This record gives sequence, C-alpha cells and structure tokens, in this order.
Amino acid sequence: MARPALKIDLRTVSLLAAQWALFLGNFALYAAHALPLWAHMAISLLAIHLAFTIWHEAAHGTISNRRWLNDAAGILGMFPY
Repeated sequence: MARPALKIDLRTVSLLAAQWALFLGNFALYAAHALPLWAHMAISLLAIHLAFTIWHEAAHGTISNRRWLNDAAGILGMFPY
C-alpha cells in the first residue's frame, strides 16, 4: 500500500519561520545597534508568542501528515523557550 502524498500546513510553517526570524534577528539587531531594552523584550515576546500556535498544531498533528515533521516543528517551535 502506497503512502499518502505529503501534506504540509504552510501557514504554520510560515509562523515557525517568522518566529525564528524574529528570534535570530533580535540577536543580530542587538549586536549591530542595540535598541532600548523594552524594544528587544517586545521583539522576543512576539517570537515566543508565536510558539503556542506552532506547539498546538504540532501536538494535534495538523502541520503535516508525517509524524516526524510534526515532532520536528514542535521541537523547533519550543526551542527558544
């Protein structure tokens, strides 16, 4: 029996990419030109806030029809915590 075609929820994967862009971009921004502490905290807060949706979708297995992709997305979404 053949495996079903790979399905990926691109909206949630986009949130994961945005989370990491904010997380890593905040470090780069600090290294290049530090903003006030509240600004860096706000950027980090937004990045961390995106994690809940990523975890939630990964836990329900809705990011992909492959379990390992759901697990990987959940771990990558959780890592900045």
